[in-house]
Amino acid sequence: MTLASFRLIAGLALACLLAGPAAAQGPVSADRANAVLRDVPVFIPMDSAGTPVVATPPDGGKPVVGLFLRKAGAVSFVANLRQSRPEIARRVVIRAASLGNALRMLGAGQGVQYTYVPDPAEVTAARQLLASQGKPAEVPGVPVFLAKTADGGYLTLNLGGRTSVPAFLSLRDLEAFRERYRQSGSPGVRETGVEVSSLEVLIHLMNTSNDPLLAEMDIVPGTRAVAEAKP
Repeated sequence: MTLASFRLIAGLALACLLAGPAAAQGPVSADRANAVLRDVPVFIPMDSAGTPVVATPPDGGKPVVGLFLRKAGAVSFVANLRQSRPEIARRVVIRAASLGNALRMLGAGQGVQYTYVPDPAEVTAARQLLASQGKPAEVPGVPVFLAKTADGGYLTLNLGGRTSVPAFLSLRDLEAFRERYRQSGSPGVRETGVEVSSLEVLIHLMNTSNDPLLAEMDIVPGTRAVAEAKP
């Protein structure tokens, strides 16, 4: 984030992170939307009372909270803060939270906006993949990877009798999933490649689109991010 000054914004208690489901207005119910985002960890710089650190744009715009998809990004943010605002940085810790509950928390704040901060390695991987496919190597936010099939659909999983379309936040994890599929010898479906979308697009569609496919989609967090979020 290229933001000039920082301050602590009061009134957003850490307890809010444990609140109920994020809202959904499309075909995906609020409970389902929360389930999709519940297992996605994000890392948020906060003070010891659970107040998120926000950045104020130089043009005087609304405060922005960074939701980091990897802990290293949050650590780098705090390190930069120590240089520019040491009086704030000394009170800052990095806390892991559920993305679904973090969005609800931020929605309760007055005038607070947020931005997703992706893993730079995943952005690079997505750009390289898009370039290899002859597509513009631009990623509109946090990259998400899906395994495509020859008939234009997506590889799916059976989760307790429910069909799931996994959308991976890690290309490495997607490739492991594709390899397991190839080794399983499952008949009838031929997978052909990888499609790149973004977390922002999928969340927006869950709230606005009537595509029934979205009710089957699960966002799969990166295994490394999940490990970093454990106490």
